[in-house]
Amino acid sequence: MVATVVAAYVSTHRVLGANIVAYQHAFWWSVAITIVMFIPAIFLPKQVEPKD
Repeated sequence: MVATVVAAYVSTHRVLGANIVAYQHAFWWSVAITIVMFIPAIFLPKQVEPKD
């Protein structure tokens, strides 16, 4: 995912320092997706009940 965000940003922005900004965008996308993944994880059951 990081490579896709970086490549998309660099291909559309042809300015000096685009690589640095591209990696910053990729980092924040990673943080956002990680936070979104934690939301359903909070609602997972705390213990697994054995099947008999």
